[in-house]
Amino acid sequence: MRNPPSRPTLLRPRGETISLPKPILLVDTREKASYDFRLFRRWFAGIERRTLRVGDYSIAGLEGKVAVERKSVEDLFNCCSPFGSRDAFVRACVRMGTLDFAALVIEGSLEEVLDGTGWSGMHPNAVLGTLQALAVRWGI
Repeated sequence: MRNPPSRPTLLRPRGETISLPKPILLVDTREKASYDFRLFRRWFAGIERRTLRVGDYSIAGLEGKVAVERKSVEDLFNCCSPFGSRDAFVRACVRMGTLDFAALVIEGSLEEVLDGTGWSGMHPNAVLGTLQALAVRWGI
């Protein structure tokens, strides 16, 4: 892995130098087992826990424009199920769809999603269809 830059990023479009400060990474306070960013400390000016309106992660000052939501495969199945937390998940996706950048990080492989019937009554195609709908309807 490359080491992060020790100073702000410098861009030189059309010969002009633009200095970009390192961002402050925001982690939602409701995120129980957040990612460990210690290896990436130098990439950020800081890492703060705040209650975010949408998503699990964002950038300070861009909370209304950028969000990243993370789901385990099991949680993804629960969020896609009409017997789970689908309504809350759809409301969150609607909010994320209003942002300039929204992403869903799934902590598992496509193979794990396709094998999800081992612990869920939902067919994997229904989950994949939901993921396609997120991309088409809300750009997530």
